[in-house]
Amino acid sequence: MLALVLVVTDHGRRDPPSGHGRTPPGQPAVVNQNAGTPVSRFPPASRFSLTTPVTRAARGFAAGYLTLIYRGGRLRRVPHASAGLRAQLARNTARVPPAERGRHARVIALRVSFLTPNRARVTASIDDGRIAPWPLPMSLQRTPGGAWEVTALGD
Repeated sequence: MLALVLVVTDHGRRDPPSGHGRTPPGQPAVVNQNAGTPVSRFPPASRFSLTTPVTRAARGFAAGYLTLIYRGGRLRRVPHASAGLRAQLARNTARVPPAERGRHARVIALRVSFLTPNRARVTASIDDGRIAPWPLPMSLQRTPGGAWEVTALGD
C-alpha cells in the first residue's frame, strides 16, 4: 500500500515523505530536493498547506478536542467530528488531571498520510508546555458532501 505522508507545521513548512513510491507513466514524480529521489505518485507537496480541507478539519477538530479535555469545553463545540465519534466521546471523554488544566495546549504540527483519496490518517503534535509534545492520532474520512470529518482517535 502506498500512502503520501506530509508534515505541516505552524510555519507552513512541508517536509517531504522519506519513502519511495512509483510514479505512473506520464505523471511527474514528486522529488525530494534533499536527496533527489522520487518519493510519491501523488500531486506535488506544494498543493498541500494549512488551508487544505483535510488539514483544516484535523486542526479544527484537534483545537476543539483540546478545549474539551483541558478546559472542560462542550462536546457540541468540537468541529469536524463524525456522529459515531461524538457518541463515543459522550460516553468516554478523557480529561486531563486538574493540576494540568491550566496548561495552554495547542497544535504545533500535523502529519498527514492519505490512505485513499477519501481516507487519511493524521497525527497532530500537541504542545502543552510539558517536556515534549505528545501525539494525537486520528482517522479522517471525506463525507459524500465532500467535507472531511474525524471518525476515530488513536492508532
